[in-house]
Amino acid sequence: MEIRLQLKTHYQISKPGIFSVLLLECTSPIKCSYPEVISKKLAGIDFETIALNKESAKFAVAMAQSFGFITQNMFWDWKGRAIVLILDITPRKKPAEYLKLTSEEEILYFKYYLEADGAAILEICKLFEKIGQISRKNLLSNDFIDQIFINIWGTYKLLTSDLRQKVYLKDNIQKLKSRPYTFKTRIHKALTHIESLVEFGFFDRIENKNEIIFVPRYKNGKLTIKRLINELETVEKMEKRFSKFEHFEIIKNIHCLDAKSFDPEIHSNLLWNEIIKTYKKAFTEPSKMASISILSDVISTKFLSSNKILIKKPDIENELISLKSKYPHDINFHVDKAGKKAYVVFSEKLCNSTYL
Repeated sequence: MEIRLQLKTHYQISKPGIFSVLLLECTSPIKCSYPEVISKKLAGIDFETIALNKESAKFAVAMAQSFGFITQNMFWDWKGRAIVLILDITPRKKPAEYLKLTSEEEILYFKYYLEADGAAILEICKLFEKIGQISRKNLLSNDFIDQIFINIWGTYKLLTSDLRQKVYLKDNIQKLKSRPYTFKTRIHKALTHIESLVEFGFFDRIENKNEIIFVPRYKNGKLTIKRLINELETVEKMEKRFSKFEHFEIIKNIHCLDAKSFDPEIHSNLLWNEIIKTYKKAFTEPSKMASISILSDVISTKFLSSNKILIKKPDIENELISLKSKYPHDINFHVDKAGKKAYVVFSEKLCNSTYL
């Protein structure tokens, strides 16, 4: 079971747009490299409003790996490829311009943050719901984050059936209880999670003299953190909703996005055109295979942002299966190690066609 809590964090790496630049400027879709080489490139980039030192750049590379944006060999993983396709909608001239996310980028990045750090996001929002606004100093002086981590590990210890994972979680809990984080270590353990939520519209970051205060933000008359809590409720419920591919529905409801549900009878034409368009950009040479997960995330993001349509991965998979039944020689599926449909190959004829 994936534990949705990121531990490799750094307070200077709170803007998701940094990963956009890491993908576009520092890494490659196919070329291997070393973490030291990539972090050095990233540290040398002029972001204008922020400066990454060597240490924070190393953390950015480690975070990109743990988020699934790049592989251990430093080339793009499938989530990184999906991000690059979304970035291609609004190309920019300078790296600093990627720090401000477009609506599509915000949707897709938040999905990936939920997948990697959803338990921490939920528990941090619950903390702020309980105590209201909180200063940076107060946050780092108390054991709020320690207790959040302990609660998350305890929950996953009950949820997982993997004995080794249970031992790992138990050890983490015991270690943190015996040796709590210090003021200095909490800077890295706490601030990255919260500063990222500032970027996603959950908090306002207010600088007051020598202090920084985080204040929950309202949208349409209601706290955004309250909407997230109402959507996810508990880690257990969150995991159930993720297993049903409800990420984009969760995002829609949290951020009050106006969108109607996908209707095959009405939207199939639009969907097919988008599937073919995305496939042409997503497949890899020489196999011509495209990841169904990439197609799903890119199309779902664009539909929600631009077309105001909520579509889920099963909807897209069903449409692909429907096309396969109609044109068995023009579309082929390939499975992953678990035997599940994971990749698709279209014929040249299908790629050059309009809606069928």
